[in-house]
Amino acid sequence: MPAILPEPVRRQVELSVKATGGNLCIVDIRAMAAEIRARFPAEDIAVPDIAATAIRIAGQCGVPVELSGLTER
Repeated sequence: MPAILPEPVRRQVELSVKATGGNLCIVDIRAMAAEIRARFPAEDIAVPDIAATAIRIAGQCGVPVELSGLTER
């Protein structure tokens, strides 16, 4: 189960998903999650937790996503 993100991080995920989707672009979940994690280094949140939230929000908004690169080996 993914971690519950702090509100500022969750809000940034939502804004990023909606902004990308609003431009009729496909959201690269892995890249977006890594970028957001870099913006909030003190929070120490795993990329997969941010990605899970981004996928959920994108699904609720009908925004297409790219999921390649999410599997950690």
